[in-house]
Amino acid sequence: MKEDFKLYSNFFADFFHIKDEFKKIKTYNIKEYKEVFGGGEQTWPGRRSGNIIETDKFLGSLILETCRKHKVFSKNYIFQIHTHLRLAEDDAGDFIHVDNKYGCEISGIVYLSDTNLQSGTTLYTSHKEEDVLVKSSAVQNNAIFFKSGIFHRSSLNFGNNIDNGRLTLNLFCTPA
Repeated sequence: MKEDFKLYSNFFADFFHIKDEFKKIKTYNIKEYKEVFGGGEQTWPGRRSGNIIETDKFLGSLILETCRKHKVFSKNYIFQIHTHLRLAEDDAGDFIHVDNKYGCEISGIVYLSDTNLQSGTTLYTSHKEEDVLVKSSAVQNNAIFFKSGIFHRSSLNFGNNIDNGRLTLNLFCTPA
């Protein structure tokens, strides 16, 4: 990926066939996640799944094939791919951050929940709220990929369960 960020519409072909599969994936709060998977200094609000590459090889392969189809990557990566559920109650715990602490080079977010134009992802030029680079709206089956050193945060977590909350697919890509 040569650009700092890139947006993709209709990321998955025939999304309506697979959209409910993402809701079936077990998620964990951060305490449970660390107990099951380890993970050191991780901090994030909401609930996250294990690495789909390891827990659901078929779905993991479909995600990677979709990335190849869109030519998201220009080299080989090691992938951490998770579903991430953030509800209205998680909004206060969200914060501006970067993903490149552990060697991650590219981050990606695919919006899985129903479209909510008030929600999305905001990219920043610094850790300050006023330094907005771009806002991506949470349009179902759209995606944003960006360099992991770019400051970002979720814009408005919503809902009170997996059926009406902010569900995303998060990709963390480290050079192989």
